[in-house]
Amino acid sequence: MITNKRTIGDTHSKEFVLDCIEAGITAAHPKQIVEDTISVEDRILFVEDHEYQLDEYDNVVVVGAGNAAGRISQAIESVLGDTLTSGAIVTDDPVECEIIEMYRGTHPLPSRACVNGVNCIQSLLDDSHGQTLVIAVSAGGGSALLSLPHRGIGFDELRAVTESLLHSGAPIDEINVVRKHLSQVKGGQLAAAAYPATVVNLVLCDVVGDDIGTVASGPFAPDSSSFDDALEIIGRYDIPVPPSVHTVLEQGELGALKETPCQSNDVFERVHHHVIGSGETALHAARKMATERGITAEILSSQVEGEASEAAKFHLSVANEVIQSKEPFQPPVVILSGGETTVTIEDSGNGGPNQEFCLSAAIHLNNPDITVGAVDTDGIDGNADVAGAIIDSATVGPDDLPSAREHLQKHESTGYLASKNATVKTGPTGTNVNDLRVIYIQDTAGDSPSVNSAHSRKPKSE
Repeated sequence: MITNKRTIGDTHSKEFVLDCIEAGITAAHPKQIVEDTISVEDRILFVEDHEYQLDEYDNVVVVGAGNAAGRISQAIESVLGDTLTSGAIVTDDPVECEIIEMYRGTHPLPSRACVNGVNCIQSLLDDSHGQTLVIAVSAGGGSALLSLPHRGIGFDELRAVTESLLHSGAPIDEINVVRKHLSQVKGGQLAAAAYPATVVNLVLCDVVGDDIGTVASGPFAPDSSSFDDALEIIGRYDIPVPPSVHTVLEQGELGALKETPCQSNDVFERVHHHVIGSGETALHAARKMATERGITAEILSSQVEGEASEAAKFHLSVANEVIQSKEPFQPPVVILSGGETTVTIEDSGNGGPNQEFCLSAAIHLNNPDITVGAVDTDGIDGNADVAGAIIDSATVGPDDLPSAREHLQKHESTGYLASKNATVKTGPTGTNVNDLRVIYIQDTAGDSPSVNSAHSRKPKSE
């Protein structure tokens, strides 16, 4: 999976951290998640502890969007067999299916290709009725991939606002409030299109707190936000918007445009939500990998947010406390965290939150007993073609500090980390359950993971 593992895992500690990262991503892979949570037996669809009688439906349709939506749908098609009638998925990682149509879109910025797939999804939902079972897939990356601008807004204008939002430093839930109100499909609007069909919304969660209304901007979930909220967010972050966008939001605020459907709306009467995977899936698998190697592992939090560079300082302060006072954990120990940090960019940059996390940590790290790895589980960190990075006390030496600090200040983390052979490359992983951070703290005796570790194994990609 980590394609450059052999070259970047040049110490036992780094290789161990990379093993934990791989374990987390593997556990969150759609094929594994579907196998663990979805099955069909005697014409009954089982999703976790819920049952759906397939004989009650004339049509079974699969629709959705996200980085992992293609692979989730492929696994669902295998489970359903000839029960499946039709389907359409928008993803940046399309796979081959017999019945479900795959539309290649783009992420993190939308493209016109996304619109073609969304139009097909809408057509399928418009044809649904009370005897239709809609299996919806909502996954990380779906907010960009599920793009159909509100009437009155051009596609290029939507893309420009999206780019400004992503550079603003706003948390994803606020970004998606704006996205919902510039869209014809987000914020529960696909649930309205599907009504009165039964909808089984399968959510692969990539947001803090597993908020189904934020994942893919909640196309099948109730929305409690408003046009007024969207305007307030744009103003607070001083986000430039084209006149057409401002006009739509102002018309919505005045009540001239229909609001996104809220919880009390009838369109949600037959919508059932299932979070089939999340950041905790990856965290628990990474913890299991560490403990199987004889190293205690602790989950610090699955809900880390804020500026990536500041989050790194906090994580490093915990690691230093472990070494100095043996609190709150006894070394050797692995500290794990998930969530989604951000990077506020004023001009331009090349990198992503996980690389910036690692570069900030490396600048402040001077203890050889600490190794830090951080990745975006979808394999794409920010605007770079890498998943994240792995660092130790040798990544930024005394002579490197001026250059490292300049790269961090300019948000050019990829350039510096690549020069130090510290970027983690996976390519598209087929999943997206947010960020995964692994911090391995040895004790002063230099305890290492048990000998049956990956030190004697080749990386899966080889």
